[in-house]
Amino acid sequence: MRRIVSVLLLICVSVLSFSQDFSYDYKQGKKKYRSTVERSDSLFKVNYFQQKGKKWKNTGEEVLIPLSASGEVSFPDSLALHTLNNGKNYIFYSYLDTCPSEQSYSIGLYDLEDYSYHMLSFSGKALKPKDGEAFRIEGLSSTAFAEPCPEVEYLDSLLRSDSRLLEISQEDMKTDSYISWWLESNPDALKKARTIEFGGVSDDCSIYTAFKKAKKSEKGKLQAAVCDVRGYTVVVVRNTKAKSNLLVWAEPQCKNKKTDRFLSSVYFENANSLVLFFYKGKSTFKYRINLANRTISR
Repeated sequence: MRRIVSVLLLICVSVLSFSQDFSYDYKQGKKKYRSTVERSDSLFKVNYFQQKGKKWKNTGEEVLIPLSASGEVSFPDSLALHTLNNGKNYIFYSYLDTCPSEQSYSIGLYDLEDYSYHMLSFSGKALKPKDGEAFRIEGLSSTAFAEPCPEVEYLDSLLRSDSRLLEISQEDMKTDSYISWWLESNPDALKKARTIEFGGVSDDCSIYTAFKKAKKSEKGKLQAAVCDVRGYTVVVVRNTKAKSNLLVWAEPQCKNKKTDRFLSSVYFENANSLVLFFYKGKSTFKYRINLANRTISR
């Protein structure tokens, strides 16, 4: 993705430490204003005050900024008042949304004058944070889906310069999603499960790219192969007539082939039975998966 250089220059930044409430003072012409921000797990609430003599009078305006979150929300970064070279004052805000399958870091700019806001997110796989980091994510940003404007360009530049965010390709992102779905749908696959859920796989992901290069077993209109991709060993079955792909199996990639279980190959026993052949040390074992009724025998 092309790196975008923001056309907005930061003139001043006032960062406050986190507490339950936030207050920002600023000027518009000769008038002095104060905006207070309260946060919850579902929204930011902005209230406006104007200075009248030595007192602050509530203008009666209240704006709610919703958080598009679906998991556990946290606030790893401070709120800030940004005054940009267009002369406008913006509240910069951010939050981290953590779900079982992914994390999403969202940042936004709220325009104190016209009450509009712009937001971008970076979503993907949660990685182990480095020292001093609150989080680390491998994934993609939502920039491609946002309406282009100076505020969005500025937010995009912030995401791109954030060392906690590691961008990957769309192909790998789809692969991670497919594997994550399979693992969540088959939590006991490596232990005692008697049935297996299969997931569809599109041609535009790195699983399919690996499948095309892999050695295949064939039976009629079906092809099957073992592939190593994104830290996992997967089994893909392709119907060459329908041009469709199934993710039949996924497990963490073997790190030590001399001692750990290692999925070596697959082959068709008949039109409906697919055999997964494993090594573990010097011993071998097999799983048989019935492609028709999705049962597994060990």
